Amino acid sequence: MVAEVPDHIANRIGSYLKLADNALTGAKTKALRPHGVTVPQYVTLMALHILPGQSIAQLARTASLTPQTMSTILGNLENKKLVTRDHSPSHTRIVLLNLTDEGHRVALAADEAAHEIEQQITDAFPPQELEQTRTVLGKIVEILRTSTDES
Repeated sequence: MVAEVPDHIANRIGSYLKLADNALTGAKTKALRPHGVTVPQYVTLMALHILPGQSIAQLARTASLTPQTMSTILGNLENKKLVTRDHSPSHTRIVLLNLTDEGHRVALAADEAAHEIEQQITDAFPPQELEQTRTVLGKIVEILRTSTDES
């Protein structure tokens, strides 16, 4: 038996944002499965595709993960031969990460699948509603970043 969520909780904006995030992540998870990567692995591959030679710390910040979690993700990507680790020429303790040729191929194929999910959302809205949605979501991000910076 599932408990009813009281309206004063269910109607919070955070509840709707979380539901949307869960639905998007679930759809992307399913779309990425044929490419053999998870959503966090996809985010990591795309970050390295866009900006090669990042450190584990940089990638962790990009993906909003801890360096330990990013290390685990990178270990899995290394096992799949999608990324390589090289020591920085300027600082031997820093490891720089790059995609292999196969890593680039998987990143682009996975991005196409993820983009199709996002396109389904985009296609469901008239242009004016889509722009309003972007504006509202951007404002939410700005409010939360500002309130976090102030505390």
